[in-house]
Amino acid sequence: LYREGATNVVVELNQALRSPAGKFNYILAEGDSLLVPEFENLVVISGDGHRTAQYGDRDTLSAPFVGNMRANRYVKQFALGFAQRADRDGLYVKYPNGKFSRTRNYGLFRIYPVVKVGGEIAVSLKPEKVKTRKEVKFDVNQAIGTVTAALTSLATIYVLLTR
Repeated sequence: LYREGATNVVVELNQALRSPAGKFNYILAEGDSLLVPEFENLVVISGDGHRTAQYGDRDTLSAPFVGNMRANRYVKQFALGFAQRADRDGLYVKYPNGKFSRTRNYGLFRIYPVVKVGGEIAVSLKPEKVKTRKEVKFDVNQAIGTVTAALTSLATIYVLLTR
């Protein structure tokens, strides 16, 4: 459903049919357009976070739909796996109804979204870390002062112990 002023309207057709008075049963307004896509038995994998994008000149590829498979398995099976700097936590799937689902991170493990027919998997790279050097300033006067204070303390302790 495309509505002027709204970029992405999520449509849940099954819920609209089950509950005619439900929140997903929209009333069409003037200027609305409804797109019913053809059945697409492919899943699109896009972005530069998979190895096919690194080795080839394309960052988008299509894979056959395999029922009940998670996004990470599609990337591993059809896109040569994740790139070294892939943003696995930022991976998301866009479904044909306009809905999005992203990776959930639970500390030690991740739960990747299940891909449905016509889904689009997007995986990008993490931003490159910029290494900065900390400037170390060596102050000669401070070093001489610290060494002198330490030597004076040691000399005082020696004099006190030998008396």
